[in-house]
Amino acid sequence: MEKMRALDVSDLEDDDVCRWLAELPIQSEHVNLLLVSPGISGVRIPSYMLQRVWKDLWYRLTDDLWVTDESESWLLELDHAEVFSFWAVPKARELPQPPEQRTSKLKSRIMYVEHKSGQSDCRPAWIGRVFFSKTGKTLYYRGKAFRSLKGGFCANYFDVKTGEEYWISRCKKNGQDRHWAGGGRLVSTATCGRSIGPRLAASQSIKI
Repeated sequence: MEKMRALDVSDLEDDDVCRWLAELPIQSEHVNLLLVSPGISGVRIPSYMLQRVWKDLWYRLTDDLWVTDESESWLLELDHAEVFSFWAVPKARELPQPPEQRTSKLKSRIMYVEHKSGQSDCRPAWIGRVFFSKTGKTLYYRGKAFRSLKGGFCANYFDVKTGEEYWISRCKKNGQDRHWAGGGRLVSTATCGRSIGPRLAASQSIKI
């Protein structure tokens, strides 16, 4: 993801925040809101209402609120640290695949991938087929290339292009892949011979 805009709202008046929200390039008629506080709840509202209800749904220092639409081409993050960020989210089919990923001879495995930048346990996560380079030092997933952090605690891999940190690991049989204090959307991009339905149901995920 690419951060397009950011706003520190810690010392701003509500009217200033509303003006910033009004200037965001949100063109859809409706948006989806996902609130993590500490449980997970969601609601769909008309886009114009976002400027009216954000302060009623998001509480400083305790809540994380994510906003997107059906295209999932952007993400508005209202962070509990009082920073609002607007991200551009490229679709998987639009991302160029590394040359090595195009060959069927590469080893692959269904794995758990979680975005960890910002030291948050509530970032977006995926379960999907990860490809390994011939040397095993580079991992490929959704058009991204990852290298090991070599000893990371909260994250163990980084995006070689952006430097953003990720946690990538084998899927647990009990479906408890996230950190116990974390939560959020878990998306499956996996296509495999065995069912992972129970894991997805337990993780409140979305199948794409």
